[in-house]
Amino acid sequence: MLNYATSYMTAWVGDNGHAVITADSPEMMYAATDPLQPWKARAAIRWWRDSDAETDFAIVWCQIGWQLFSRSVWVNPAEVVERRIRNNRASSDQWDAATEFVITGEGPPVVVLNNPLGMGEFEPHLDTITRINAGILERRVTSAMQAWRQRALTGGLPQKDAEGNDIDWASVFEPAPGALWDIPAGIELWESDATDIRPLLEV
Repeated sequence: MLNYATSYMTAWVGDNGHAVITADSPEMMYAATDPLQPWKARAAIRWWRDSDAETDFAIVWCQIGWQLFSRSVWVNPAEVVERRIRNNRASSDQWDAATEFVITGEGPPVVVLNNPLGMGEFEPHLDTITRINAGILERRVTSAMQAWRQRALTGGLPQKDAEGNDIDWASVFEPAPGALWDIPAGIELWESDATDIRPLLEV
């Protein structure tokens, strides 16, 4: 939960009478808090998707109780066999009450966990992480694009053979581990130097 500026802890009594405590991310939950006690929730909502039931559920807590709501999920027939529904799958727009309003006389069983400085643990280091990733990308691209030496032939090669047909010198001098080239007299082979990426590594 250290990834987020705010996260939540929910506690309730399970069907077996034992306490159940879960950690919830702000992607699935939200709480309205007391301005003087920011860890205390005045109201809260928690959402989740049940792939087997092909239904979204949302439980809403207020100061005196809670109520469960649901909505159907559109299912791709190709996903039915695998019994999985992606969380980004479209749902119906209408939420319907799945239970009656339950009066408990108590507020939401939710504790709001606020990260210091209002950000995730990694967020103060995003600039450094971005700089490192950009440097790695630049070195990899440079190495990949300039890994092979460029070859050239100087002296002027004829463009047509003795019968007047175009000569495809690229296929004639195709590089290969076992290739042996018969270079015409007066033609010199030039090859560029390998790219030195040490300055990039030493930055």
